[in-house]
Amino acid sequence: MEKQESSKSPDTSSENNKKVIKIIIGIVLIVGFLIAASVASVFYFAFNMADAQMEIADQFVSHMAAGEVSDAYQMTNEEFQSVTSEAALFKFLNAYPIIKHGEVSFNQFSIENGHATLSGVLTGNNEATAPLTVWLDEIDGEWTISGLSLEEEDLLE
Repeated sequence: MEKQESSKSPDTSSENNKKVIKIIIGIVLIVGFLIAASVASVFYFAFNMADAQMEIADQFVSHMAAGEVSDAYQMTNEEFQSVTSEAALFKFLNAYPIIKHGEVSFNQFSIENGHATLSGVLTGNNEATAPLTVWLDEIDGEWTISGLSLEEEDLLE
């Protein structure tokens, strides 16, 4: 009996191994790209999701800074208004003059089940700073102010 020689030459086997390696590298690159794209989209969604709430909170603080308490009060929800009158909000503004001369920078946020919490720093024109936390609730698709605080313990951690 004659022994049959392998039909594959060493060159063909080596070429097949190179093809397999290229395919594996391609799959790894595609999976890596998909993971990176997923992570990027989560961050994009999270930050864009907070844009609406930050815009509302910025408008509220801007109204307060301009002394437009009535406009700021209109941005609050019924729950806020049931415990805080417009006169009390005006009194709060006068008790904290940093609001009148400050700019807000929100650096932390939490959004869950129609409730948002934004925390940041209010910086006055004399470079004084104060912590600021604003709470918002989504009611019938619209975000409204449900509370605010200038207390350190109310900041998000």
